[in-house]
Amino acid sequence: MPHAEYTSGSSCLFEAVKDYVEDYLTRIGLDSSSFTIEFPTVNTGQSKVEPGLTPRSPVTLRYDNIAEMAEAGSWSRFNGGMHFRDSVPAGQELCSGIGNIAASSTFALIGM
Repeated sequence: MPHAEYTSGSSCLFEAVKDYVEDYLTRIGLDSSSFTIEFPTVNTGQSKVEPGLTPRSPVTLRYDNIAEMAEAGSWSRFNGGMHFRDSVPAGQELCSGIGNIAASSTFALIGM
């Protein structure tokens, strides 16, 4: 549902989660750039919103890393017609670094 233009909250959240996951994985010695993410396939007609109609062919979402998934998620609201183009980078900028602060807090709590 389109609404008045605001900074994209979805892109803000995706940015924060991306930063958190990348920071967390780096701190435990893993390379976040090669951490593949794949969601289960939704087969033809298995939509929960339009069962029997969509998707017309099987859909599998696969991303090479968290940054790629966050970028796709950030732009999903623009692609769906909910935002204008500038709201996506504005949301990313707004939340940039929040995930790093959260990761630092997590490691401080567990004494690392």
